[in-house]
Amino acid sequence: MIIDFRCRPPYGETFKYLTCDLLNRAYEVINDAPTPPSIEKYDFDLFMTEMNMAGVDMGVVTGRSTCETMDPANENANNLAVMKMMEEYPGRFIGAWGVDPMDVEKSIKNITAYVINGPFATVLLEPGQSLSPMAVDDVRCLEIYDFCEAHHVPIMLAFGELNYRSMRHMRPEALDNICEMFEELKITVFHGGWPYVLDVQWIAYNRENFYISPDYTMMKNWPGHQDFICSANSWMQDKMIFGSAYPFCAMATAVEAYRQVLRPEVFPKVMGISRAK
Repeated sequence: MIIDFRCRPPYGETFKYLTCDLLNRAYEVINDAPTPPSIEKYDFDLFMTEMNMAGVDMGVVTGRSTCETMDPANENANNLAVMKMMEEYPGRFIGAWGVDPMDVEKSIKNITAYVINGPFATVLLEPGQSLSPMAVDDVRCLEIYDFCEAHHVPIMLAFGELNYRSMRHMRPEALDNICEMFEELKITVFHGGWPYVLDVQWIAYNRENFYISPDYTMMKNWPGHQDFICSANSWMQDKMIFGSAYPFCAMATAVEAYRQVLRPEVFPKVMGISRAK
């Protein structure tokens, strides 16, 4: 079983803002691969066909409530669309409910309703995408971490790549701070924490509760990808988690890229095959 830890399927209007013509061309340049039909046509049936052909059995789909493209009058629309998709395709998707750290009370209420007592398995925080961007160790996030730790709810964090627009909010030590403060809280960053490739690997090495999903930043067009490959093939093989970052990268392209660079005995661990057994 291959688990794609980071995918945003073309379901309804859920992630349509990620698939405009300009972005589609950018994806081709970033990944040095053609844009798949499901992205060009924004077609969920084609997405499922591509998912099956890539050998991806399950996808972790992150809902959103913090992003400049979200509609403030309908803040849960994206999350609820993910829930509807999980209901229509049972066993194929794992949901991450996106919360806004600017409203702690509402975030905890939604985590209780949709994660602890609902169908979602994890929580997504994107502090850099808030209307008031903040670091991951901002005091406004801490109560959410504390609540999730107490209820054994893992956290997915947007950190690195372009999830922040200013470097003052994107400090690797902020990640280490929350790992130290909340030792029982499982924390995973996607996009590899790029460009802090070595920094996030040090955190994963030093903190038992911290994991890395490099997704497309472990592919050849990204500076630093060699460091992810090196550590994934050796002492970091239990801390790396595969993700395609679809629609940024086609699932088949990502799976094949990982297959080519990972040792045969490591590939099942990173891809989720060993974890699923």
